[in-house]
Amino acid sequence: MDCDEQKGLYFSAPPCLDAGMRDAAARDPEFAALAPPDALRPAVKALHYHSEPAQAEPFRRLPGPFAALVVSLDSPGRWRPAGAACWRPYPRIALHGLATRWSASLPMNIGRTRRLVALIEPWAVAPLFGIPGNATVDCVVDIETKLPRWTRKLLRGHVYEHHAAGRLAALGAAVGDLLRLSSPAQELSLFLKMARDSGGGVRIGEAARAVDIGERQLRSLVAATIGVSPKAWCSIVRFSANLRRLHPSAFEGAPSIPPSYFDQAHEIREFRSLAGMTPGAYRASKQGGDRRVYAA
Repeated sequence: MDCDEQKGLYFSAPPCLDAGMRDAAARDPEFAALAPPDALRPAVKALHYHSEPAQAEPFRRLPGPFAALVVSLDSPGRWRPAGAACWRPYPRIALHGLATRWSASLPMNIGRTRRLVALIEPWAVAPLFGIPGNATVDCVVDIETKLPRWTRKLLRGHVYEHHAAGRLAALGAAVGDLLRLSSPAQELSLFLKMARDSGGGVRIGEAARAVDIGERQLRSLVAATIGVSPKAWCSIVRFSANLRRLHPSAFEGAPSIPPSYFDQAHEIREFRSLAGMTPGAYRASKQGGDRRVYAA
């Protein structure tokens, strides 16, 4: 699979990660979320549904610690990588790998756009879809082409339920059909937990000693499974924790862990690198109700 020409893209803006996790019982709401089935919970963080009017302004997707499976219920429209001149057809079923930098897109749909989103742990991409995690970082993969029989079954099934709860349940069941998961390596699980519990502040040498392997072995394990280095992963986790601090109402119910920065200059430099804006600009945009800037 050639991801080089598909880097830096996403669809229109879903609400932020962990926004509510409330039961999706209302008919065709703008946003609904459903907890995944118990069998999927180690690998799938959440199931989201969102319905939005067409937008004329570009969106900015910020990095986050999850991959995303996206099912377009309406015409998926077209997309383009950030900075590219030409538009391309958007896949009806797309897998967005772990994002390590911000990206921009301009949806080209008429009327409302309805999408189902499953947020997936990066280590689970390979066992679910048969694609190495390091082949999907900052990429989009056309799952309809890669898994045609599975996608035909999904699109012919109950995804078009009248209620958001039914659509989300159908998506969860379809992902469950792909389930051939084994747990991640114990060393990887311990490292991921240390990174999240510390707000991205764990040092690689400290983590390697805690999981009882060498630093080089830990780097190789994380890069092969997730697709990024341990340092880059900690940067994404730290950035995600900072988003919770800057706009806590968008992450209702999520644990509040302070990000681990050396000083304010470190925070601003890293935030600008990952988001293309300053922490103050992000806070102001979210307080103003801007949904065009979001994390996945």
